[in-house]
Amino acid sequence: MKYEKAEFWITIGFIVVLWAIGILMMVIT
Repeated sequence: MKYEKAEFWITIGFIVVLWAIGILMMVIT
């Protein structure tokens, strides 16, 4: 459970970071 939950949150965080970077790139450019 702990490992699965950690992996789930890491995946979510990774997607959010990529999404935020994409937004910033569009805003800056």
